[in-house]
Amino acid sequence: MRMIRPFVVEKSCLPCHGRQGYKVGDIRGGISVSIPLDDLFATQEAELRHMRLWHAGFWLIGLLTIGFGSHRLSRDTRSLISQDNLLQEKNEELEMTEEELRQQLDEYLQTQNELLEEKEKLDTVMACMGDGLAIVGTDFKIIFQNKAMSEMFGTGGDIPCYAVYQNRSEPCPKCPVAAAFRDGGIHTRQIPMKVGGREIWFETTASPFHDAMGRIIGGVQIYRNINERKRHQQEIEDLNSSLEQRVKERTADLEQTNRALETANREMESFSYSVSHDLRAPLRHINGYSQALNEEYGQLLDTNGKEYLKRICAASDRMALLIDDLLELSRVTRTELHRKSINLSGICRAIAANLRESDPKRETTFVIEDGAIALGDPLLMRQALENILGNAWKYTSKTPGARIEFGISPNQSTTTYFVRDNGVGFDMAYSGKLFGAFQRLHGAEFEGTGIGLATVQRIIQRHGGTIWAEGSEESEGHGATFYFTL
Repeated sequence: MRMIRPFVVEKSCLPCHGRQGYKVGDIRGGISVSIPLDDLFATQEAELRHMRLWHAGFWLIGLLTIGFGSHRLSRDTRSLISQDNLLQEKNEELEMTEEELRQQLDEYLQTQNELLEEKEKLDTVMACMGDGLAIVGTDFKIIFQNKAMSEMFGTGGDIPCYAVYQNRSEPCPKCPVAAAFRDGGIHTRQIPMKVGGREIWFETTASPFHDAMGRIIGGVQIYRNINERKRHQQEIEDLNSSLEQRVKERTADLEQTNRALETANREMESFSYSVSHDLRAPLRHINGYSQALNEEYGQLLDTNGKEYLKRICAASDRMALLIDDLLELSRVTRTELHRKSINLSGICRAIAANLRESDPKRETTFVIEDGAIALGDPLLMRQALENILGNAWKYTSKTPGARIEFGISPNQSTTTYFVRDNGVGFDMAYSGKLFGAFQRLHGAEFEGTGIGLATVQRIIQRHGGTIWAEGSEESEGHGATFYFTL
């Protein structure tokens, strides 16, 4: 190692070196010192080796100490964590157990309160029961009886029921409680018992009750006073006997009435055929002689005579039509019904087509609803609809824009069919006369015999239905509506 230091001119150096041009502070040269370092380096290396060995030793000892301490510390830490976790789990389990116990205690208290309430209700119900109730053990000794039972038979705690209720020394024959003990079922029996010196009929019902193991440990008896029921039963039996006698008498009367009706029907049928035969012959003679009179002596008659002869022929034709309608009305009553499914809509369309063909020049709108299906006699129902639609056709003949509808009324609780027109209508004050024979609400301007609607009513009634009408003459075009059910 070499160390060199500058040599600076000082004031004391000027006497000698001032002549050489130096001034104070100038560097005139330097002083150098050299020291060999091999021995120092060798010594340093040796000391460094010793220091490294000592430091390595201390480092290893420190590592071992740290490792051992860390291992112990880690083990102790894990143990502490494990114990802490276990302690936490135990705390949670204790908290859950405490909560469960609290809930169970609350439920127990609630159940106890509910049981107390139910017991109070049950005691109240038993005390208010009009029927007597008793609980007996398997030895037939009375365990409990309600107020009604005590009032009827007296208090009988720990005494056999047969001794208290029947004054017997052994169980009653056919005892319902004994039967319930034998088969575990419910048994009912009606028995007379002495209460307050008088005999009263009771209906007693016995049923067993069981313990938690399902063993029968007692029975429940209910005693119901049925004296009134027995009295009513006797009255009903007496009334039934009287009713049977009345039914026999009424049946005999009905049979006699039926025979009379059958006789009357046969007489009516004979009369109808007599009318058909005996009245038609004079009418044919009237028509024939009127035509002969007109043909042979018409030129001898004046205008009034010809008019009288014309009226005689018209009256004869009307009488023939009236006879036909009467026979048709009687035939409707006698005809046997043959019920089947019929399409009323299809029948109405066919009738409408026939009406249009009868007068092709008329402009009348028919509105017929689809799907009107009913159960009835096809021939009779066609006859009824021909009369109703024929009336609508007749009474709209003088109405411009005539309209006739058939459909099902939507505002009725049962299936109700209707035929509606916008014709002349009728006054509702006279609606009661509509369905009477020979009753007509309009004058000679509309032809008819007054039998058609009477025939319709009988057909509808034979089908178990009803028919009614609504109408008004207050305003033009209001028309009439006929409703019927089957």
